[in-house]
Amino acid sequence: MLTIMQTSKVSDDELIQRYLNGDVRSFETLLRRHKNASYAVILQKVKSRDVADEIFQNVFIKIIEVINDGRYSETGKFKQYLLCLCNNFSIDYLRKFSKKKELLFSSFISNSDDDGYSYFDNYADDKNIAPFVEFEAEKEANILRNLVLQLPADQQEVIILKHWGNLKFREIAEQIGENINTVQGRFRYGIKKLKEMLKQQQIEITIN
Repeated sequence: MLTIMQTSKVSDDELIQRYLNGDVRSFETLLRRHKNASYAVILQKVKSRDVADEIFQNVFIKIIEVINDGRYSETGKFKQYLLCLCNNFSIDYLRKFSKKKELLFSSFISNSDDDGYSYFDNYADDKNIAPFVEFEAEKEANILRNLVLQLPADQQEVIILKHWGNLKFREIAEQIGENINTVQGRFRYGIKKLKEMLKQQQIEITIN
Protein backbone atom coordinates (compact mmCIF):
# COMPACT_ATOMS: atom_id res chain seq x y z
CA MET A 1 0.00 0.00 0.00
CA LEU A 2 2.87 2.33 0.86
CA THR A 3 4.49 1.67 -2.53
CA ILE A 4 1.30 2.58 -4.39
CA MET A 5 0.96 5.84 -2.46
CA GLN A 6 4.55 6.80 -3.11
CA THR A 7 4.27 6.01 -6.83
CA SER A 8 1.10 8.07 -7.14
CA LYS A 9 3.00 11.13 -5.86
CA VAL A 10 5.70 10.85 -8.53
CA SER A 11 5.16 13.29 -11.39
CA ASP A 12 4.82 12.19 -15.00
CA ASP A 13 8.09 13.88 -15.85
CA GLU A 14 9.88 11.99 -13.08
CA LEU A 15 8.45 8.70 -14.30
CA ILE A 16 9.69 9.48 -17.80
CA GLN A 17 13.15 10.28 -16.47
CA ARG A 18 13.21 7.05 -14.47
CA TYR A 19 12.23 5.16 -17.61
CA LEU A 20 15.08 6.79 -19.53
CA ASN A 21 17.40 5.68 -16.74
CA GLY A 22 16.37 2.07 -17.32
CA ASP A 23 13.36 1.61 -15.05
CA VAL A 24 10.81 0.02 -17.40
CA ARG A 25 8.21 -0.22 -14.63
CA SER A 26 8.05 3.57 -14.47
CA PHE A 27 6.63 3.68 -17.97
CA GLU A 28 4.13 0.96 -17.04
CA THR A 29 3.04 3.17 -14.15
CA LEU A 30 2.68 6.10 -16.54
CA LEU A 31 0.56 4.01 -18.87
CA ARG A 32 -1.75 2.78 -16.09
CA ARG A 33 -2.11 6.30 -14.72
CA HIS A 34 -3.52 7.70 -17.97
CA LYS A 35 -5.01 4.64 -19.65
CA ASN A 36 -8.67 5.29 -18.81
CA ALA A 37 -8.65 8.92 -19.94
CA SER A 38 -6.77 8.27 -23.18
CA TYR A 39 -8.81 5.17 -24.03
CA ALA A 40 -12.04 7.12 -23.48
CA VAL A 41 -10.93 9.81 -25.96
CA ILE A 42 -10.18 7.18 -28.61
CA LEU A 43 -13.34 5.17 -28.05
CA GLN A 44 -15.50 8.27 -28.22
CA LYS A 45 -14.11 8.90 -31.72
CA VAL A 46 -14.00 5.43 -33.29
CA LYS A 47 -16.93 3.75 -31.48
CA SER A 48 -15.24 0.33 -31.59
CA ARG A 49 -13.32 -1.31 -28.76
CA ASP A 50 -11.20 -3.42 -31.12
CA VAL A 51 -10.17 -0.36 -33.11
CA ALA A 52 -9.67 1.65 -29.90
CA ASP A 53 -7.36 -1.07 -28.54
CA GLU A 54 -5.25 -0.93 -31.69
CA ILE A 55 -5.03 2.87 -31.71
CA PHE A 56 -4.24 2.94 -27.97
CA GLN A 57 -1.28 0.59 -28.54
CA ASN A 58 -0.06 2.65 -31.49
CA VAL A 59 -0.22 5.84 -29.44
CA PHE A 60 1.98 4.42 -26.71
CA ILE A 61 4.38 2.92 -29.23
CA LYS A 62 4.69 6.42 -30.69
CA ILE A 63 5.29 7.94 -27.25
CA ILE A 64 8.00 5.37 -26.49
CA GLU A 65 9.70 6.21 -29.81
CA VAL A 66 9.55 9.94 -29.11
CA ILE A 67 10.94 9.53 -25.58
CA ASN A 68 13.68 7.11 -26.63
CA ASP A 69 14.74 9.39 -29.47
CA GLY A 70 15.06 12.35 -27.10
CA ARG A 71 12.32 14.27 -28.91
CA TYR A 72 9.93 14.56 -25.98
CA SER A 73 9.82 18.14 -24.76
CA GLU A 74 6.35 18.52 -23.23
CA THR A 75 7.60 19.10 -19.70
CA GLY A 76 4.74 19.22 -17.22
CA LYS A 77 2.20 18.54 -19.97
CA PHE A 78 2.38 14.79 -20.54
CA LYS A 79 -1.36 14.19 -20.12
CA GLN A 80 -2.26 16.96 -22.57
CA TYR A 81 0.33 15.62 -25.01
CA LEU A 82 -1.03 12.08 -24.67
CA LEU A 83 -4.68 13.07 -25.15
CA CYS A 84 -3.75 15.18 -28.16
CA LEU A 85 -2.02 12.16 -29.73
CA CYS A 86 -5.05 9.98 -28.98
CA ASN A 87 -7.31 12.48 -30.69
CA ASN A 88 -5.03 12.88 -33.71
CA PHE A 89 -4.48 9.14 -34.19
CA SER A 90 -8.24 8.55 -34.02
CA ILE A 91 -8.98 11.28 -36.56
CA ASP A 92 -6.26 9.95 -38.89
CA TYR A 93 -7.78 6.48 -38.67
CA LEU A 94 -11.26 7.77 -39.53
CA ARG A 95 -9.92 9.89 -42.40
CA LYS A 96 -8.01 6.96 -43.91
CA PHE A 97 -11.05 4.70 -43.80
CA SER A 98 -13.30 7.44 -45.15
CA LYS A 99 -10.90 8.05 -48.06
CA LYS A 100 -10.56 4.33 -48.76
CA LYS A 101 -14.32 3.91 -48.69
CA GLU A 102 -14.82 6.96 -50.94
CA LEU A 103 -12.36 5.61 -53.53
CA LEU A 104 -13.89 2.14 -53.38
CA PHE A 105 -17.44 3.38 -53.91
CA SER A 106 -16.34 5.82 -56.61
CA SER A 107 -14.55 3.01 -58.44
CA PHE A 108 -17.55 0.75 -58.02
CA ILE A 109 -20.06 3.26 -59.37
CA SER A 110 -17.86 4.22 -62.33
CA ASN A 111 -17.53 0.53 -63.29
CA SER A 112 -13.74 0.69 -62.93
CA ASP A 113 -11.97 -2.31 -61.44
CA ASP A 114 -8.56 -0.66 -61.27
CA ASP A 115 -8.76 0.15 -57.55
CA GLY A 116 -11.47 -2.25 -56.45
CA TYR A 117 -12.09 -5.90 -55.88
CA SER A 118 -14.16 -8.00 -58.26
CA TYR A 119 -15.64 -11.46 -57.99
CA PHE A 120 -13.56 -12.22 -61.04
CA ASP A 121 -10.18 -10.83 -60.04
CA ASN A 122 -8.83 -14.38 -59.85
CA TYR A 123 -8.83 -14.43 -63.66
CA ALA A 124 -6.42 -11.51 -63.85
CA ASP A 125 -3.20 -13.50 -63.31
CA ASP A 126 -4.15 -16.37 -65.62
CA LYS A 127 -2.27 -15.61 -68.85
CA ASN A 128 -3.77 -18.67 -70.54
CA ILE A 129 -7.37 -17.55 -70.13
CA ALA A 130 -9.40 -17.45 -73.33
CA PRO A 131 -10.41 -13.89 -74.39
CA PHE A 132 -14.06 -14.95 -74.50
CA VAL A 133 -14.01 -16.16 -70.89
CA GLU A 134 -12.31 -12.92 -69.82
CA PHE A 135 -14.97 -10.92 -71.63
CA GLU A 136 -17.75 -12.92 -70.01
CA ALA A 137 -16.24 -12.40 -66.56
CA GLU A 138 -16.11 -8.63 -67.07
CA LYS A 139 -19.64 -8.58 -68.44
CA GLU A 140 -20.94 -10.49 -65.40
CA ALA A 141 -19.08 -8.14 -63.05
CA ASN A 142 -20.78 -5.14 -64.69
CA ILE A 143 -24.19 -6.80 -64.43
CA LEU A 144 -23.65 -7.39 -60.72
CA ARG A 145 -22.52 -3.79 -60.14
CA ASN A 146 -25.66 -2.44 -61.77
CA LEU A 147 -27.88 -4.73 -59.71
CA VAL A 148 -26.10 -3.87 -56.46
CA LEU A 149 -26.77 -0.19 -57.12
CA GLN A 150 -30.49 -0.99 -57.10
CA LEU A 151 -30.35 -2.31 -53.52
CA PRO A 152 -31.16 -0.20 -50.43
CA ALA A 153 -28.17 1.96 -49.43
CA ASP A 154 -27.38 0.01 -46.25
CA GLN A 155 -27.29 -3.30 -48.15
CA GLN A 156 -25.21 -1.75 -50.94
CA GLU A 157 -22.66 -0.56 -48.42
CA VAL A 158 -22.16 -3.96 -46.80
CA ILE A 159 -22.01 -5.92 -50.05
CA ILE A 160 -19.56 -3.49 -51.67
CA LEU A 161 -17.29 -3.48 -48.62
CA LYS A 162 -17.48 -7.28 -48.35
CA HIS A 163 -16.98 -8.33 -51.96
CA TRP A 164 -15.29 -5.36 -53.59
CA GLY A 165 -13.49 -4.06 -50.51
CA ASN A 166 -12.60 -7.57 -49.36
CA LEU A 167 -13.38 -6.79 -45.70
CA LYS A 168 -14.54 -9.31 -43.12
CA PHE A 169 -17.90 -8.87 -41.40
CA ARG A 170 -16.17 -7.93 -38.15
CA GLU A 171 -14.14 -5.25 -39.92
CA ILE A 172 -17.23 -3.85 -41.65
CA ALA A 173 -19.10 -3.70 -38.34
CA GLU A 174 -16.21 -1.78 -36.77
CA GLN A 175 -15.95 0.64 -39.66
CA ILE A 176 -19.62 1.57 -39.99
CA GLY A 177 -20.40 1.49 -36.26
CA GLU A 178 -22.94 -1.35 -36.31
CA ASN A 179 -22.95 -4.71 -34.55
CA ILE A 180 -21.90 -7.76 -36.56
CA ASN A 181 -25.39 -9.30 -36.55
CA THR A 182 -26.82 -6.20 -38.23
CA VAL A 183 -24.06 -6.28 -40.85
CA GLN A 184 -24.59 -9.98 -41.58
CA GLY A 185 -28.34 -9.43 -41.80
CA ARG A 186 -27.95 -6.63 -44.34
CA PHE A 187 -25.57 -8.76 -46.38
CA ARG A 188 -27.90 -11.77 -46.29
CA TYR A 189 -30.95 -9.74 -47.38
CA GLY A 190 -28.90 -7.98 -50.06
CA ILE A 191 -27.63 -11.24 -51.56
CA LYS A 192 -31.15 -12.69 -51.44
CA LYS A 193 -32.47 -9.68 -53.33
CA LEU A 194 -29.68 -9.93 -55.90
CA LYS A 195 -30.53 -13.57 -56.55
CA GLU A 196 -34.19 -12.64 -56.98
CA MET A 197 -33.29 -9.92 -59.50
CA LEU A 198 -31.03 -12.31 -61.42
CA LYS A 199 -33.80 -14.88 -61.53
CA GLN A 200 -36.38 -12.34 -62.69
CA GLN A 201 -34.05 -11.22 -65.50
CA GLN A 202 -33.14 -14.84 -66.32
CA ILE A 203 -29.45 -14.17 -65.82
CA GLU A 204 -27.33 -17.15 -64.78
CA ILE A 205 -24.68 -15.82 -62.43
CA THR A 206 -23.77 -17.63 -59.20
CA ILE A 207 -23.24 -15.41 -56.15
CA ASN A 208 -22.66 -16.25 -52.49
